[in-house]
Amino acid sequence: MADKTELKNIIDNSLLHLYMNIANSGKFVTVPARNKIIKTFLTPKLKVTEHRLVKSEVKKILRAAKSKKGNSEGLLVKMCDALGKITKTTQLHHLVALLDLLFEEHQIDSKFASSESLESDVLYILKDDIKVTFTRDGEQMMPLPMIIKSKRTSLLIETINNVGGFTATLDFHDKKSGFSHLLLAV
Repeated sequence: MADKTELKNIIDNSLLHLYMNIANSGKFVTVPARNKIIKTFLTPKLKVTEHRLVKSEVKKILRAAKSKKGNSEGLLVKMCDALGKITKTTQLHHLVALLDLLFEEHQIDSKFASSESLESDVLYILKDDIKVTFTRDGEQMMPLPMIIKSKRTSLLIETINNVGGFTATLDFHDKKSGFSHLLLAV
C-alpha cells in the first residue's frame, strides 16, 4: 500500500506542478508543452531512492510524455482517479480541491509566485512553501502562507473557512499596495 500512496503523491504533485505552470503562463498550453512540463518535473524523481518502488510507473508516464501522440496529463489523471479509489485523501488533495473551488465559484485563480508583477484576484503561493508546509505523505505540518491583492479578501477568507478542512487567517494587509498575506492552516 505504501508504494500506491507514494505513486499517488507523485502523480498529485505532478498535476499540481503542471496546473500551476499553466496558470503562470497565462496562455493556452499545448499537449506537447504540457508533456514537457511533466517530463521536466518527473525526470529527477527517477534518481531519488525513496521513489524506487514506483520507478517503473514513473517511467511509463515519461514514455507517454516522450511519445509524439502521448498525453502524459491524461495518463496522470486516469492513474490519479484509479489510485484515488484505493488510497486515502490527503490535505494536499484538499488544497488542490480548494483552489479549484475558489476558481470555479469566485474566479480567484492560483499561481506560483514569481519575480513578475502580481495580478489582482490571484492567490499566489511560493513553490518552496508547498515543499516545507506539506510532508511527503501530503499532510500539512504548518500554515501555508499565501499572498493576494483583492478587494474580496474577506470573502476569500470566509469562503475558505466555510468550506471546511482549512482555516484561513489574515496575517497582515498592506493598505498602500493592497496586498494581503494569508495563512492557511488545518
